[in-house]
Amino acid sequence: MKKNLLLITAFLLANTMQGWCSIVINGQTVPIDTIVYKQVGPGTMYAQTYLPEIRQRIYTLTIDLNNPYNGIQTFLARDCVAGTELVSSACARNTYAGKDAFGGINGDFFNVSSNNEYPLGAPRGGSIQDGIIQKEPTEGWWWAFATIDTNKKPFFDYLQFRGEVKINEGNTFQFSRVNIAYGNSDMTMYNRYAGNVTRPYENNGGSTPPNGYDYLYERTEVYITPVAGQSWGVNKTIRCKVDSMVNNYGGGAPIAHNQTILSGIRTAKTFLDQLTIGQEVEVSLTIRTQNDTRPNIVQLVGGNAVVMKNNVLTERNTSDGYNSMPYPRTGIASSADGRWLYLLVADGKGTGGSPGITTTEMCHIFQHMGATEAVGLDGGGSAEMIVNHEVKNMPSDGTERPVGNGWLVIANAPEDDQIAQLEFECHRLEAPIYGELRPKVMGFNQYGVLLNEDITDYTLSCSPNVGTINENGNFSATGTPCVGTLTATYNGVSVTRPITIVNSDFNFRLDSLLIDNFRNYKIEVVGSSSLIDPSALSWTVCDENICSITQGVLKGLSNGTTFIIGELGDFKDSLKVTVEIPTERWMLQTDFSETDQWEITAQSNWNAQLTNQNVPEQWEHGNAVNYTYQTNRSPSIRLSSSLAFYSLPDSIKLTFNTGNIAVTKLIASFKSNNKQTVAKEYVNLPTNEDVSICIATSELFDTTDISIYPIWLDYLRFQIAASSQQTGVQYALALKDFLTFYPKVTVGFPSITTAQRLKIYPNPTKDGNVILVLDKPQNIAFEVITINGQIIKAMDLGMQSGKNITLPLQGLSKGTYFIKIRQNEHSDIVKIIIN
Repeated sequence: MKKNLLLITAFLLANTMQGWCSIVINGQTVPIDTIVYKQVGPGTMYAQTYLPEIRQRIYTLTIDLNNPYNGIQTFLARDCVAGTELVSSACARNTYAGKDAFGGINGDFFNVSSNNEYPLGAPRGGSIQDGIIQKEPTEGWWWAFATIDTNKKPFFDYLQFRGEVKINEGNTFQFSRVNIAYGNSDMTMYNRYAGNVTRPYENNGGSTPPNGYDYLYERTEVYITPVAGQSWGVNKTIRCKVDSMVNNYGGGAPIAHNQTILSGIRTAKTFLDQLTIGQEVEVSLTIRTQNDTRPNIVQLVGGNAVVMKNNVLTERNTSDGYNSMPYPRTGIASSADGRWLYLLVADGKGTGGSPGITTTEMCHIFQHMGATEAVGLDGGGSAEMIVNHEVKNMPSDGTERPVGNGWLVIANAPEDDQIAQLEFECHRLEAPIYGELRPKVMGFNQYGVLLNEDITDYTLSCSPNVGTINENGNFSATGTPCVGTLTATYNGVSVTRPITIVNSDFNFRLDSLLIDNFRNYKIEVVGSSSLIDPSALSWTVCDENICSITQGVLKGLSNGTTFIIGELGDFKDSLKVTVEIPTERWMLQTDFSETDQWEITAQSNWNAQLTNQNVPEQWEHGNAVNYTYQTNRSPSIRLSSSLAFYSLPDSIKLTFNTGNIAVTKLIASFKSNNKQTVAKEYVNLPTNEDVSICIATSELFDTTDISIYPIWLDYLRFQIAASSQQTGVQYALALKDFLTFYPKVTVGFPSITTAQRLKIYPNPTKDGNVILVLDKPQNIAFEVITINGQIIKAMDLGMQSGKNITLPLQGLSKGTYFIKIRQNEHSDIVKIIIN
């Protein structure tokens, strides 16, 4: 029965907004685009919509309060009447085992210093959480309030608070403040939401003593707790016992987590001085409407105005200037029967192009959703909606603004990690003819709690008329417009939804691409809402020696450039294809010898030039930036080039030697073919030795997207420590080369002549030391390379005159490696095994 109830709820939710195509606002029918519509928690649907005619984005949560596994809870910023907090932080703070605050909105207006309102951050209207008053509803019948009662029903109205302490019949004292200093009442009640101490000096006079005039009065502060069987709540009388009493003058009295304090000055002090420790008193906390309705409030947040009552818009929509201007908005509404609660946030102030809405327009949207009652809350930069712990709207400040309080949407279901319900994330399944689709599928437990928002290993099936499931498990649409069903199944749980196949314009996602002979490319043909199956097209390759196409998959054959042409019905498009096939695992890209390819930026009086002077003697190639240092506050050398790295490299290696130059930071910036730029930083580089930096291309860009190739060098910038430089002294920054690595190229072994020249033992080795036999003194350097092509160790041993030279390989794990050994001008590679 429970599961059936949840399925019925899900069905009702799924049909509250999904069919929207237009809405009546200000008497005009305007189109509405539903961008996102999905279940996000128990009995809760999230929607993001766009009104194109007024360029307005709207975000809503629709909550079925009949669902037993959700709830609404007020949050007070950091559980203190003073201060502010991000809504996302409040969601995180109220999420733990058995409770997930998966949604939230901002609430009341709050005190700010520019209005001389204290304590700063306190809600200006009021705040109640779980029946405990955090800040009393403000007097005056002007502030509107949204509440949830003990029956989990919403109630919106103007409210007023009155507290009373009764010692005995005829001996009572009324108060009007909770956690806020006295004001027009000589008594205030404080609880744990006041903070660590009572706040006698915070009122309209200021935030610190002695600006608050109440600070000047002597106070009696009485600590009370409910007697057995009694608890704090609204619109009830609570019998309490006096635990202790103190006389204070000056700072606030300390408050423990479970304590409540009655604090009195002047006449209230005289009243409280009658009490004795152990005596019992009655405390009544009354909140009522103008017609004396006294709701049993559990949650309460304050707002600007009741803007809709009994499905009729109130005069506050037009009489209040704040409500009648376009603005970022937050609002709360409910259906007439109280079952459905609606939370709304609207972008504004031009953020994302949205101008904002009036409360009249907000009410029209609420009416379209099914609401009859509505309250407007704080807006502007405070307007914010959190869904599944992410900010969904576009705050007009550009980022989240901390607020005084708000409402959280809570999932309070029992712990259950079994997926019992699936749902497609996309609210309307649609594919172009011949389109290929693998929709995102979400998984929920039996209570409607989202467990997995992106299930990947599900299987698809479909009605035969709309298409088939291809070898990759994706849906492939038929070539004729029609309507059918698509089903996703995971661990025996399924979801079936209608899918519509539509005519569509096509185009290639790319106009040109670069490939090699290792990576095949499934040609991306884009339809209106998904990729088109490229095997449905007829293909022509202009030069079949360069590449081939099989079932829409492109394969490189030999170096060169050609065009391919795809046709389907009236559609015809072409794509430029360049094939670059690497021939070695490591390929030289530049040795910096072509100086006209490099632009050097340094202080003009340094006379910095890229030449072959002052290059390390052991290098077989390379150049150096030579300059004469002159005083500079932030010395640096920048080399810019439009160097395109060959083919599809796995990694890029730069080798250089800074000599006597202390480089505090090297910034290496790269560009992708699809216009992305990424910079990598390296700090505190060693001096007077060769330095090699190897960068995996996957650290720079998304290598699964073939459009990033070719990858280009943007610039190298060496930031120099001024303390390492002397005015008038010449320096050289040596640059050896850029190499690129291609792991799929088969490693070549030395020829017989080379192998005979290179003598190394023992091989295999156990202790990590091997001996290289030399026939004459030579400069020796070596690199250790894994079978995947990664350089894991490099060392320059310099001139060696002995016959047997030890190559230190300690620390390497057991396995097979390649040792690249450079002897003067010769470079040899040998395979070695470490046991």
